[in-house]
Amino acid sequence: MQINKNVNFLFLYMFLYILRFLYETVVNGHLIMLPILDYWGYLILGCILPMLALLTKIDEKTLRKSLKIIFILLLFINIMGMMNNQEYILDANGEERVRADANSGLNTIVFSNMALNLIIASLLIMSKSRYKIFFLIPIGLAVVNMGIAGSRGPILQMILIAIFFGYKNHEKIKLKFVIPILISLIGIIYYFSTKYDAFKMLTARFTESQTNEGGSDYSRFMYLKGGWEQFLNSPFVGDSIEVKPYGVYPHNMLVESFMSLGIFGGILCLVILYVSFKKALVQLKKEEIIWLVLIFLSNLIVTFTSGSIANNFKFWNLAAIILTYQSTKYIVRNESSRTY
Repeated sequence: MQINKNVNFLFLYMFLYILRFLYETVVNGHLIMLPILDYWGYLILGCILPMLALLTKIDEKTLRKSLKIIFILLLFINIMGMMNNQEYILDANGEERVRADANSGLNTIVFSNMALNLIIASLLIMSKSRYKIFFLIPIGLAVVNMGIAGSRGPILQMILIAIFFGYKNHEKIKLKFVIPILISLIGIIYYFSTKYDAFKMLTARFTESQTNEGGSDYSRFMYLKGGWEQFLNSPFVGDSIEVKPYGVYPHNMLVESFMSLGIFGGILCLVILYVSFKKALVQLKKEEIIWLVLIFLSNLIVTFTSGSIANNFKFWNLAAIILTYQSTKYIVRNESSRTY
């Protein structure tokens, strides 16, 4: 197991959160609106146990094989998602129907994130493949699914991680490949946005205002404001794991940390976010782990827009890999060029 001071920050933070959970379970369990066992399941089974498992040594061969396996799984998920939601492409009757029905099967943000991850995996495998043109098919499928999901977050994540990647690898980027891909993506989005109602919903959500009391922006602003006010009311030990009286998280993991754990927990969360982001940027030039870094950066962005401490599994699991990889250098790089 690879342990260093950065990983210690992670587990100290989780220890504080477990203490908060114990207090809420014993003292305030009747006030928590989401079943308390769900929180425990998210934290232990989704975050802590996988983090421990991912602190083992991982070599380059394992990472490369994992990318191929993850690509196949993501392709399967996106194909099944398309089949399950094809009725929305043909006849979507407003945002409420699409997002409510989608949430009953697969949360729209998760659905859209699976599409974003497929784009990342496809582009990276495509860059080493002799059959590049075939990877435009899964990329197109992913873009369609992002439109159906109607979630803005993954669109913004895709733009930002493209900027991060381009900045760190600008000397490797070949415009003859990038330009056709960008034109294809724009063309797909434009075609579906003019033809199908499900895509029009995505455009409407980008123009939504937080002053509109019927919109999700307004609700999230109120959650964020309520969470910060709860921290100010109890700045040293925190107040609750939920925003009162809504019974939800603030949709911002940093604010949630201050709200739940007080000033020390909030500062500790800020340190983790800063250190993991800094180390992730360093790893963007390392071929064998770049796919995990890009997925990690997309989930880092989520922590400020819709993330929660207990259910942001991918952030915590990938943070364990990113922090350990940089400081222990347990992955031996192979500089030879490979073709997928």
